[in-house]
Formats: sequence, structure tokens, C-alpha cells
Amino acid sequence: MQAPVTSFRIIACMYLPLLGALCARQTAGSAQKRGALVMIKRILAGLFATTVATAAPAEDKWAVATAEDGGRPLIIRYRATIPNGVLPSAYPNMIAITWNFESKSGMPSPAEKKQMNVLEDSISNVVEPRKQAFLTVVVTGNGVCEWQFYAKDQQEFMMLMNEALAGKPVFPIQISLQKDPEWAAYHQFKGAE
Repeated sequence: MQAPVTSFRIIACMYLPLLGALCARQTAGSAQKRGALVMIKRILAGLFATTVATAAPAEDKWAVATAEDGGRPLIIRYRATIPNGVLPSAYPNMIAITWNFESKSGMPSPAEKKQMNVLEDSISNVVEPRKQAFLTVVVTGNGVCEWQFYAKDQQEFMMLMNEALAGKPVFPIQISLQKDPEWAAYHQFKGAE
């Protein structure tokens, strides 16, 4: 049974600082910032995107990009468009859910990927129909899978996430919350097209 998440700590996100989003604990010095900018350029330069063709409504279309980080593959899946009727300013809270895993290839095992899909589907199927939050980006690779949601309210999201995960096994996740009313993190990925 998934234990309710009643508190959380702000953690430095693996990919968000690299892509220009302002993480709560970003206190890097100028040399580290230059290193982050080099990483941003390397990731963005390696991206190529293909829109996923589906018969789903426009807000359900996703794009997939691949890149390399340190010679290891990254798979970046992001919503091709902001869902119809959604004003980013009404969803100012970016919530990153991070799952770290061990892997020589940098990608999750089939069993881990199956559990990651359960986590993603469980949360998305509760928060999206209620229009409380929307999943916008998923980055997988280099021993990490990170889901980025934009939510109306952080506490409401946490309550709905606990509801979604009730009765499920405990997932090895960390949660990071930050304000991003312009959806800058999402646009960094989308702009890489």
C-alpha cells in the first residue's frame, strides 16, 4: 500500500535546472551555471522530435525526442500542445516526480518501466479528468525518469496523488515543487522541436 505523502522536501531536479527552470535549491556558482548551460546546449542540440500520430484529440497528441547525455540515451516525451481551454497561468505549479534507478544502459528494466507506467497512469487518470493538473513532459534516461505536471494547487495535487496511489505498492519517488506560471520548463522542451 502506498503511504500517503503528507510532506515532501524540495530537491534539485536533475533536468529542470539544465533546461532553465528555476529549482528551489538552485544555488550554483558561476562555473556550475556555465556547465549547466553547456549541458543545455548539448541536450537541445541532440534533440530531434517526431510527433506521435494518433486519432486522439489534439490535447492528447504527444511528441517524442531523443538525445544523449554522457553517451547514454534520453527519451523525452512531451505534450505536443497545451490542452484546449487550459491557461498556463491557471496552472502555475510545476510538480516534478522523479524515480531514480540503477541501469548500465541508463534506461529502466522492463519490470521498472511497467511500474513507472502504473505510476504515470494512476496519477494522470485522477488529476487530468478533474482538470486539477496536466502531465506535460516525461524524461527517461541516465538512471532517472522524471514526470512534469502543471497543477492549479500543490496541496490539491498531493491529495489527489495520494488518492491515485492508495492501495498500490510504494514507489521510489521524490517530489519537487516550484512556481512556473509561464510554463518555462515545458516550453524549453517544446521549443527544442
